[in-house]
This record gives sequence, structure tokens and C-alpha cells, in this order.
Amino acid sequence: MSSQQNAQILDFGEEIVPTHANRIGTSELLSRLQRLLSKLVEMDQDFAERDSILSVAHSLVHKNLLSHKDKSVRAYVCCCIVEVLRLCAPDAPYTISQLEKAFETIIKLLPGLEDPESVYYPQLYHILESLSVVKSAVLIVDFPAAETFLTSLFRLFFDLARKGISKNIEVYMLDILQQLINEASIIPPAVVNTLLAQLVSGTSVQSFVGPSENSKRGGGFQLARNILHECSNRLQRYISQYFSEIILETKDILPEENVPREFVAAHNLALELWTYAPSTLLNVVPQLENELLAEHSSIRLLAVETVRLMIKIHTLWSDYPQVWNAFLGRVNDKLVEIRTACTQGLINAALNPLASQDIIQLIMQLYEVKLADTDERVRVSAIEALGSLPYETLRLTVPVHALKLSADRLRDRKYSVRTKAIQTLSALYNASFAEQISGDDFSRQACSWIPSSLLNVFYVNDEPTNAAAELSFFEVILNALSLDTSARVSRILYVVQCLDDQSLRVFYMLLQRQSKYMVLLSRFIDCCVDYNGSVMDTDEEIKTKRLTQVIELLSSKSPNQKQMEQDLWKFAKLNDRQCYKTFRETINLQNSFEDIHKFMKHLLKRLKQRSPSIVDSLRLLLFRSAPLIINKTNVSELIRNMHNDTVRKSCESLLQQVSSLFPDIYETALKDIKEMILQNQSSVSPETLKTVSQYCLRKKSFDLGHEVLAILEKLCFEGTDTQAKYSAVILTTVQDATYQERMRDKLLDNLTYSDKTPTVLASLSKYLLIKGNLLLSHEERITEFLVKNVIRAHVSDPNITNTPDDVWLQFSELDYHIRSKVLALKCLTNMLTYNKNKDDREQRAAPILKLLSVILLTNGDMDPEHSTPYIHAAWLRLSAARFLLKLAVLPEFEPLVTFQTFLHLCLLCQDSIYEVRQEFVRRLQKLLQFDRLPARFHAAIFLLAHDPEAEFLGKVRTWAKSRSLYLRKHKNYINEYVLTYLIHLLAHHPDLNIESTESLLSFLKYFEFYLDVVMFADNVSLLYHLAQRVKQYRDTISETSDAIYYLSELARIAIFVRANVFGWAIPSFPKQIRLPHEIYKVIEVPDEKKITQGKTFLSSEIEQQVEQIVKANIRSNHHTAALKRSKPALSGTPKKRSTRTSRARGRTTARSVPKRKQSQQLKNALVSSPTRKSLRTRNRLINYQESPSENEEIEDVESSESEEQEGISSAEE
Repeated sequence: MSSQQNAQILDFGEEIVPTHANRIGTSELLSRLQRLLSKLVEMDQDFAERDSILSVAHSLVHKNLLSHKDKSVRAYVCCCIVEVLRLCAPDAPYTISQLEKAFETIIKLLPGLEDPESVYYPQLYHILESLSVVKSAVLIVDFPAAETFLTSLFRLFFDLARKGISKNIEVYMLDILQQLINEASIIPPAVVNTLLAQLVSGTSVQSFVGPSENSKRGGGFQLARNILHECSNRLQRYISQYFSEIILETKDILPEENVPREFVAAHNLALELWTYAPSTLLNVVPQLENELLAEHSSIRLLAVETVRLMIKIHTLWSDYPQVWNAFLGRVNDKLVEIRTACTQGLINAALNPLASQDIIQLIMQLYEVKLADTDERVRVSAIEALGSLPYETLRLTVPVHALKLSADRLRDRKYSVRTKAIQTLSALYNASFAEQISGDDFSRQACSWIPSSLLNVFYVNDEPTNAAAELSFFEVILNALSLDTSARVSRILYVVQCLDDQSLRVFYMLLQRQSKYMVLLSRFIDCCVDYNGSVMDTDEEIKTKRLTQVIELLSSKSPNQKQMEQDLWKFAKLNDRQCYKTFRETINLQNSFEDIHKFMKHLLKRLKQRSPSIVDSLRLLLFRSAPLIINKTNVSELIRNMHNDTVRKSCESLLQQVSSLFPDIYETALKDIKEMILQNQSSVSPETLKTVSQYCLRKKSFDLGHEVLAILEKLCFEGTDTQAKYSAVILTTVQDATYQERMRDKLLDNLTYSDKTPTVLASLSKYLLIKGNLLLSHEERITEFLVKNVIRAHVSDPNITNTPDDVWLQFSELDYHIRSKVLALKCLTNMLTYNKNKDDREQRAAPILKLLSVILLTNGDMDPEHSTPYIHAAWLRLSAARFLLKLAVLPEFEPLVTFQTFLHLCLLCQDSIYEVRQEFVRRLQKLLQFDRLPARFHAAIFLLAHDPEAEFLGKVRTWAKSRSLYLRKHKNYINEYVLTYLIHLLAHHPDLNIESTESLLSFLKYFEFYLDVVMFADNVSLLYHLAQRVKQYRDTISETSDAIYYLSELARIAIFVRANVFGWAIPSFPKQIRLPHEIYKVIEVPDEKKITQGKTFLSSEIEQQVEQIVKANIRSNHHTAALKRSKPALSGTPKKRSTRTSRARGRTTARSVPKRKQSQQLKNALVSSPTRKSLRTRNRLINYQESPSENEEIEDVESSESEEQEGISSAEE
């Protein structure tokens, strides 16, 4: 009874179907339809009386209404129909035919939804909403022409979505399409095509795999994406069928070279589906395995490009392991393009947040391998891929050793790889810098080594690479163009603090070169002004020649010398006076950093406007000359940071460079330095004093004030050795004769042996070197005190141990006894140095040279009881060697160094203590590098062939090869001539026994080391000639010895075997080279000469063994050259001591045979015939000059300038 009472009956009796007999106007009809609609809307589906609706329902589908000419009428009719369907659901009160006509009308009306301003838009919105909510749209799937209706509706909705509609309409359309897909028994192919077509971006098919740069993700794409995501399971079969028809069928007719664009488009579609509906590709993705293994390279490449983008998201490695493994296999594909693409794409897996640690570890292992790929493009891709990782991701995924492997590419044989490694590592350091300074341990461990590695690239000696490294270092590593002074200087100090010794020398070399480029560029601007754009009234030839010389000097160290010359000529011909003025201001040391930055920016901007092609070349020169690091602003900030203990050492180190290279800037900071000395007094840093001393030596007139002088004077007698040394240097520059005489008397009065003796002797040594004339009349007294009271003083201290296992001590850690002895030797040497031009110099030098020689001969233990502590003896012989080298530099004293002294000096290269060998060789290298020692000293380097420290030997070998290449470049054959000195030196080696086969074969290693460095195809005949030539001479030192003949044959066989292995001919040398007369004497008796030349000193068995050893070593070196890396010793690890005792002295030499790096063979030979030059040729080495170390002598600071400085001087002349 209640249900009958609640039943809702439609109370509508008006006629709504217009006929010929019963005409109804459009306005009236609209009014009736509106009233009908309002009544239908008010009725509840659950209580509506179905029978009361049927008559109206049948009227609504009358053709006169559905085909009415007025759209508003049709819109209201369709609204009423969807309401009837709502009220009668689930059984529609219509036949299939009537429903088809009704939905045809609805589909024709719905395009009006694109215009919200339309008068019938509310009715269309109502229709769409009802179809979605009531789900009456699913009636379409039962139509006989359901496929047509579905296709039309899908196309209609996607057209609307692309044109832009409201969010609500998009939601309704999505719901309707989902209903249709889920309810349809079969989804028509046209619907699938329409759906997938929305995922292809743009109007045309792109020819590459991946998203288009101009793709616009419109409403159609969003609608399709949502449908695929929600209905992925339902669509999976149809999408699989789609790809089967398109991809697999197309693959069978693919050409060998290129793939059709449709095939590429299908892969792009697969990528979109993988992104938004990966489950739809359940049967498609496995097909990629076949493509990855296909024979056609174009298919493999397309598959690799597809998979590399797929691994960015989802877990392909776990969902499709066969495809993942096939993709990993392509990293070793025979085609470079595929290896490159795969290498670039692997990093996407590491970027995927779903990747496990095992996957990341596998990827990093593959990258470690690809960093050493045989093709440069793959190596570049590997570096680029690692560099593309955001730093936060990189620190979680990339192990430190993988980053350091990428640093090995800084020395790659290909320029493109080196530059990419430079850019990548520089960017990485910049990204990690904030975390480094905040104290993050990982960031420091992972990235703090990058600046050192970058600067060590300079030792490769390749100008294009040097230029790239230089620009990256200043721009990115140091961020030298930052306008924040505090941050800029702090960053410079931090970087300098992290540099190792080698890279620090390069950094200081760049600063030294900067001071020279300033002069050269200033001269270049002057020449440009005189050149006047090639319009000159007078001296045209002279002015053009001067400009040419300067341009040649500026371009000599550029990446592309020819291009640099052309660009500099273009700049000169521009004759832009404003550029000239700005250029001068940019390199002006008196400007602040802000001004330098402003002028530099303005200059580059103007050059870009006037001549864009020359900007890169001029920019490089600006970075090499503009004082971006050392300027007034930065120096003031450095001095303020001197109080910070963390960076004090770096500040002092940089200020030393300022005082020596840019004294004009240092002068402005001298006031702050004086205040610092007054404030700290006896605790003033030795580095601060060193910077002041360097400044004083260059600026002879200055005033430090009486208070500062009093402090310095006190330090000369009561401070530390180092404080006294630099304080004395400063005081020697005081221009007051009375004051200097008072200092002399005070020094002489303090010549007593006590714990303050080292301090006094440190001061005295500098006065003897710089102000020797003051002490000239007191030399006898000084010498007597130094020799009798200091050097020969017997040390008896029970607290001093004396065992070979004693830990090496730095000079400052030694007790005052041994420090006094070393400084006494230094005083004697400086005394000789100052008096080198005296007529009686030989008489003065004899006893001192004898003393130094005795120290070497006794192994540093001159005590009659042989009780000198082990470390003391080591320091004494090292010091004696250093001072002998210092005297040998001077032509006045070098001839006085006898052969026996020279022999014991050279044997220090085989000292039992690593630190002694290392320091001696370092000094020797530096002097040889600038040709400050005669040819015989070159032979000493090759005595390191048996050194047990592989890292140390590797560095020496690298240095020797670099010098050899430099000498070859300048056609200087001194290295070849050294063979005669090496044979003679080894002939007098205390370990040589010509009667022992084992001894002779062990000496073969010296010649292998030498030939590995020196021997090339074009000089083999000269070397062979010199080795043979020895048998025409007699040993001057020991005329009865045949050792030189045994060793000359050993060298000759080694040369012959190496030449055969490398396929080098040995023609007869066209000239007769005279051997050095001081060690070789011509055999004047013809018969004796003939006998010596014809005699074979080495047995055939030894010759065969030599041949086998040489061949085996060459093969071994070539086999391991690519894999060998020098590994630094762990901190605190004691260095190896030699184990073979010599009869002649208490030293040891190494018998272990470390692995060697094979030198670069088969270089392009120099064609000209060799001619011997003077043994003291003053050619300058191309390697970079080291900055003076803490223990450097004054004469080293004032040593001869480098080749660039000579060029500058000649240009100025």
C-alpha cells in the first residue's frame, strides 16, 4: 500500500510531436519540452511509474523531433531521452532501432560542448553527465553497428579533448569511454588506432626514438593516457595485436641501412605506453630481445635507443630479465654507434629510484670497463654519462674509485676524451664544493683530488689540453670570476690547500707565467698602437717586425698556433683604441678585482661585437694575463685570513708568490705584514718572513721601521733556524753601513757552540751569500770555527739511537748537533759562492771540496769512532751532495769536482734511505732541467734503474722521457752523448764485477732504462756508433781496466736487439764523434787499437742471454703498458730500503726489478743528421718551472729566466 502511495506518476498530457495536422511552433515546442524535462528530472528512479512514462518516451524518439531543424529542440529532446533512460534503467523503453537513432542525434549534438557560450550548452552538458552517471552509454555495445558508434564516439571525445574543454567534461568523457571499453565484447581496431594515435606527438612521424622537443601534451594525450592506465588489462590483447601487425611484419622487410619512420614511430608509441600503461606491453616488450640480437645493425641500434629510455622508469631488469641482459650485452657490440648509445643509456637505470644496489653496482662496473674502451666515442660517452648524474644521485651511486678511473681519461690519447674528462670533473667539483667546505667526508674523499688531477694534466705537455684544463681550473674549480670577495678567496685557499706537490708547482707556474704574459701583452698593445691598423708614416718595416715577434711569442703556447696568430693579426688590424685601453686596464695590477672583472667583461663584449671570430683566442690570453688570482683585493683578503689557522699555510704560500712575482701589489700589503710581525714578534710565521724577504730582495729601497728591525735582529740569534734565515735575508737589504757592521760584529761574537748555534749559522749563511764582503777579512776565523768546532765536533748523546731502522726525520726535527753541522757546510759553500770571481778561488775551494768529498766517501760518518747516528750520517751525506751540486752549477768550480767525488755523488741515487735518494734526485732534476749542470751529470739519473720504489721510478722515468722529447724537438743530442758518460760511470761502479755473468746481466738494466728513454728510430745509428766508439779509447781514470769495453759491448747488443724488435735499420753513422777527453783517452798505438776493436769481451752465452732478456722485457712492457698504473704509497708506510751491500761504502743498492712503463715508440723521426752541440748548452726545458721550496737557496730564486722571459726581452728590444 505504501509503495503505491509513494509511486511517482508523470503528469504530462501535452502534445510534443509536431505534425502537418498538428503544427507546433518552435517556441511553444521548446516551452513544452522544458516543462517535460523539469518533470522528468524531478522524478526519482526508484519510485517512478514506468507505464506513465512510456507514452512520452515513444514520442521523444519520433523522427520529427530527432530530425528537427532547431538544435535547441534536438538538445532538449535528447535531454528528455537520457532522463527517460535513467528512470527506466536497466530496461530501456526503446527498440534497438530507436536507440540507434537517438544516439546518432546525441553524437551529432555533443561537438557543441566545445563552445561554453552556446545557448544549448547546458543541455549538452546535462546529456553527457547523464550518460556518464547513469551509464546508459553502454547500450551502444549492443547495437548491430556498435563498431561504428564506438569509433565515432571515441573520435568525437578525443577531438573535444584536443580543442580544450572543462575538467568536468573531461572526467565524464573518460568515464564513458572506460565504460564502453570494459563492456564491449570486441574493441574495434579503429578505436585502438584512435586511442594510440593520441600518444604520438606532433603532426608528423619523427625519425628518432624519444620524446619530441616540440611535443605538446594536450587534452587528447591526457585523456588517452588515463584510459590506458585505467583499462590496461582490457586493452593488453588489442595493443599486442596492434604491435604484432605493425612492428613484427614491418621488421621482415626492413632495409639494411635505415629503418622506416613508421617503425620508429611504433617504438616511440611503445615508450609512451611503457610510461603510462606498462602492463599493456606484457607481450610486446619481450620482442625487444630479438631486436637487440638482430643481425641488422639499424634494428639493434633502434632497440638500444628504445630500451635506454625505458629503463628510466619501472623495473625492466626484474620484469623482463631477458631483455635487460640482451641490452647489457650491447655495451660490447661490434658497432661503435651501438656501444656508444648503450653506454649513454645505462646511466638511466642508475637514475631510476627503483634501482637496487646490485643493479647500480653492475652498472658502475660496466662503466669502469667502458672508460677504457678501444674507441674514443665510447669513452667520451662513459664520461658524459657519469657527469650527467645530479650530484646528490652521484654520491649515492658512483663509488669513489670509479670517479678516479674517469680521472685517468685526463691523460687519454685522444683530445676529445681529455676535454670531456676535464669538463665533467670540473663540473663535479663545482657541484660538490659547498658540501666539501661544510666538512662532508664523502664529498672530500670523492672530489677533493680533482684540482690536483686537473693540474697534473700539464705534465702531458699538450697545449690544447693545457688550455682546456687552464680555463676549467680558473673558471670552474676556482670560480675566479665570482664577485663575492670572501667566498672567492676562501675557495682559492681551500683548493690550494688540497693540491699535492706536483699540482701545486703547476699552479705556481701558471701564476709565474701570468706575470710574464702581462709584460708580453702590454708590449703587444704597444706594438698594435704603433702598427695603427697597418697605416704607418715611418719605420713601417721595424714596427711590423716587432708586432710579428710578439704575436709569434704569444701564439707559441696556444692550442692552435696558426689560428692564434691569425686572430691576433685581426685584432691588430681592427685598430680599436677603446679595446686597447680596456685591455691595459684588464691586466693592470693597480686595479681592484671588481675593476678587472668589469673591464674584462666589457672587452669581451666589445670584441664579440667587432670581431666574434677572435673572441675565444683573446679570452684565453685574458685568462692567462689578467690578475684574477693575485690582485689588490685578493691580497688584502689573504692577509686578513692569515689569522685563520686552517688556511694560514695556504695564505703564506700564496703571499710568497705575490712577493716574488708581483712586488708592486705586495707593497700595498706591507703595512699589514709589519703589523703582523709586531703583533706576533718571536712567534711570527717563517712563511711570513719568507714573503717579506723575497719582496726585499726585489725592492732594494724600503722602510720596515726600527721596531720591526729589532724583532728581526732578535730572531737572527734567538729564533728558529728558518726564522733566522729569512730574517737575515731581510736585514741584509738594510741600506745602512753602520747597521751592517754592527750585525757583522754580533754574528762573530755569537760564534760559540751551543743549542743556539743552528740559529746563528742560519743567519751567517745568508750574510756570507749576500753580504760576503762584510765578512771577507774574517773568513779564516769563520772557517776554523765551522770545521773544528762544528763539523768535526764529536757528538755523544745517549738519547740518540743509531740503527738502520730509525725513522727518517725532517730537518727541523733533528737535534741541534746535526743541524749545526749541515748549516756549517752551507756557510762554507755560500762563502765559496760569493767569492767565485776571486783569483784564489781554486785555493779557497780545494779544502771545502775535499771536505764534502770525504763526507760522501765515509757515508756521512767522519767520526773516528764511527759513532755518528744513522740518520745524522744520512743528512750529512745528503747535505754534502746538495752543496756539491750547488758548486757544480758554477763554471768556476765544476772542473774542480774530481771524478771520484763525482762518482760518490752519483751513487747517492742508490742510497739505502729512500728520502735521501728522493731529495737528491729532485735537486738533480731541477738543475738538469735548466741545463745548469754539464752533460756528465745526466748519467746519474739512469742509476735509478734498480730502485725498489716503483712509484718513484715511474715519476723519474716520466721526467726523463719528457726531457728527452724536448731535446729531440730542439735537435739537441746531449742525451745521446750521455751514453759515453753512463758507460764510464758504470765501469767504476763499486758493484761491477766483469768476471761475473750475473753482475754483468744486472748492469744490463741500466742500459735498458737509458734506451727506453732515449732511443728512437732516427738516433739508433748515433747510439750504436757511440757504443762502438768506446773501444777506440782507453779509460783515463783507470788505464789498465777493461770494464768500459765490457759495458760498451753490453750497450751495443742492447741497442742492436731493440732496433731489430722495432724494425729499425742501423745505418753507418757518417761522422766520427770524439768522446769526452776528461774520461776517455785515445789509444794512440795502432796495433793496440786494432786488437781492442777486434776483441770480443762478452762470451756468446752472455750475448744470447742479453738478447733474450731485452726481447722479453720489451714484450712484457708492451703487454702491460695499457693496464699499468702507479699506486701511491699509503700514508705512514715506510719506504723500501735496498738489500745489496756494497764493498766500497756502507750503502745499499736495489736488486729488485720493478715493472717499467714502456716508452712511446715509433715516434716520427727527425730527419736531420745528428751533430754534437756544446755540453753546456743553455736550452730551456719545456717542462714547467717549479716554484722555490721552503729550503730553496737565494741563488735559486735569482736563477736565469725561462725561455718565455727571454722571448719577452727580445721582443722588448
